[in-house]
Amino acid sequence: RWLSLLSLPDPSSTKYPLPWSCTLTPPALLAACPGEDDGVHSDVDQIGRDVIRAAWNVTKEDCIQFTKKGGIEHHQEHQRAGIAGCRHAMRRRLARILRCLFLAHPQLHYYQGLHDIALVLLLVFGDEQVAFVALERLALHQLRDALHESLTEICATLDLLVPLVRVEDPELGAHLTDAHRDAADASGRMRPIFALPWVLTWFAHSIESREQQLRVMEYLLSSHPLAPVYLSAGILCTVRQSLLELPADFTSMHGFLMHLPPSLDVDGAIKLADSFLAHTSPRQLLRRAGAQLAYHSTLLDWPINDYEDIHSIVRGPDATAAAVPPTPMLWTVAHHRLAMPVAAAAVAVAVALLVRNTAATPAVPPLFY
Repeated sequence: RWLSLLSLPDPSSTKYPLPWSCTLTPPALLAACPGEDDGVHSDVDQIGRDVIRAAWNVTKEDCIQFTKKGGIEHHQEHQRAGIAGCRHAMRRRLARILRCLFLAHPQLHYYQGLHDIALVLLLVFGDEQVAFVALERLALHQLRDALHESLTEICATLDLLVPLVRVEDPELGAHLTDAHRDAADASGRMRPIFALPWVLTWFAHSIESREQQLRVMEYLLSSHPLAPVYLSAGILCTVRQSLLELPADFTSMHGFLMHLPPSLDVDGAIKLADSFLAHTSPRQLLRRAGAQLAYHSTLLDWPINDYEDIHSIVRGPDATAAAVPPTPMLWTVAHHRLAMPVAAAAVAVAVALLVRNTAATPAVPPLFY
């Protein structure tokens, strides 16, 4: 099911090996990628440190499932050293998947927390190569805004959270605004930093239950790239009573939200997120928050017009979406249209006249949907 959500074929239903029929990475590269530090990428040291810490919450049941999916080699390693050996095998494969991703795509930059997502993919698929293909697809599309040299773009995405809560739950939104007032930056922006690990790791680092992690990730795979923001709002509204009982200060709020309660109603939060998407579409949210999107933002690969059914607007990603222009251009979402630079508007008029005067000219696909 996850493969279909990623627009990837089931390996049992195709005569070609899954990784090499779908990935942008040459077939020999993953096998040649090192599992130990070798300095091939600037992020290799951080990847190594995160991988060492990874798999701490892998259970015996996880290992059994991993063994069944991963084949006899994993089974032998598991038998030799039990759960410790299973975790070691996972860490070694996790390191190879991550290092290969950044060796194949040096324009991407690793961030702490990507290993949490990669580990869940490895647990779900078992097969290292299939997990790599899935991670590569996510890195080039849904997660792309977080994989730039800085987290500027993903932090800008966080700026949408409090405005969304203010729309859907005005009382809670006002409380969050008051709590973050003292933590505003120089421009007066109140950024909900507590939600940064939620968005970066797709909640894999903040939710301990494996079943809930899988439920959340499946929902996000089937949804718009802004779904982590909507789900964050859903979680805040799920625990609204506890938040409203806290004093309106940054320290209290941040401390509570950094450790989500084990009893969190994840299904309820997902239902709220869907209702928020139906009520306040991504386009409406961007316009309301006065957001600015970089020219290469992954949000521009997806429809951001008035909301339909969130599960019906998932498009199969293509390789060209991974291209990053050397000079990002900001598009401002304001009022009922996207304001474009004058030069771009002039080009658009010229193209329109050319199309009008030349019947044989093929139709130009729209930039915004």
